[in-house]
Amino acid sequence: MAEKSTGHGAGDEGSPPGNEPELMPVRWYAPLVLVVVFAALLVSQLFLRREAPGAAKPAAAPATGKTVSLVIDPGAGPDAKQRFAMPWTEGLTALGVLERASPVKRTGEGDQAFVHTVGGVKNEGPGGRSWLYSVNGERGQVSAGVRTLTPDDRVLWEFAVYD
Repeated sequence: MAEKSTGHGAGDEGSPPGNEPELMPVRWYAPLVLVVVFAALLVSQLFLRREAPGAAKPAAAPATGKTVSLVIDPGAGPDAKQRFAMPWTEGLTALGVLERASPVKRTGEGDQAFVHTVGGVKNEGPGGRSWLYSVNGERGQVSAGVRTLTPDDRVLWEFAVYD
């Protein structure tokens, strides 16, 4: 008489029928792993990343006790202006101080740097408002990426029409 097979592999003869752990079908492992990996990446982007993409943060420098003032004016009235006293460091630029204070999207480096968005407010294009800077009341004549600052400088970034 042939032995009755329980469907278990070799070495399982002593297991009582019905007490086997139920295993998830293999076809569900790959999508489950993908969902877990995707969720981990999403969480890391949302909670661990605090900088704007492309915003280069200057390396930490020793505190000098010297500062520059920064005002960011998105053009939405006096209550919308943001004011900062930022630590001054050797080589700090008008662009660098802005990037320390707010998320910035820009293209180029140095004398080719061009600011497109500050704090989520995007340039409007030809004839519209765009991000302009001035230092000590004088409109910037060179790229903000090369306009170096000195202690006590007053920097204004405003969303306005260039005139």
